[in-house]
Amino acid sequence: MEFPLSEDHRRAEADFRCVALDFPGYGLSDAAPDYLFTPREQSGVLERFVDRLRLHDVTMMVQDWCGPIGLGLGGRRTELVRRLIIARLRS
Repeated sequence: MEFPLSEDHRRAEADFRCVALDFPGYGLSDAAPDYLFTPREQSGVLERFVDRLRLHDVTMMVQDWCGPIGLGLGGRRTELVRRLIIARLRS
């Protein structure tokens, strides 16, 4: 399915790139039998992913379960994360 881009999205597309990680054991990724699915372990996966892609000046959006995962990376690697967007779930 294709979604038409608004003018705002077209302008942002020229300046930004969106990267979404499929964590081990979710989506189409397999997890090793000893993978524990803890926020600390998943934050390490995120860090290796960011390093492998050589990402910098990252704007990271987190919410719910990915809060501790993304904030863990942001706390360890402050030189990589320029902005944090922290969303909350509405009750």
